Amino acid sequence: MDSVWWELENGDELFGWSVDVAPFHSTVAVGTKSLLGGVVGVYHFDGLEWGLLGSVIDGSNEGLSDAGHAVVISFRGDFTLLGAPLTNGTAGIARVFEWSVSKE
Repeated sequence: MDSVWWELENGDELFGWSVDVAPFHSTVAVGTKSLLGGVVGVYHFDGLEWGLLGSVIDGSNEGLSDAGHAVVISFRGDFTLLGAPLTNGTAGIARVFEWSVSKE
């Protein structure tokens, strides 16, 4: 039997510009760089498949330029920090987002 890698995500060519892993919680943060805002998606592996947690963090909705340029995820996978170096001219900005499940 041959082992083969299969492509799971085939999107924007800048998908994966930045990646960080919460190793013991099977969670990754993936940045997609864009001058128009960029996005960060947090994905979790449930033992069978990878799925997006909630919705992507859209830099254009947050007033950020180049939001997917840098990402860091906490050890437990419940906090994500994203860096947007082109926001505010060249000053840049970093923002922290916390994962929470809506109780509606």
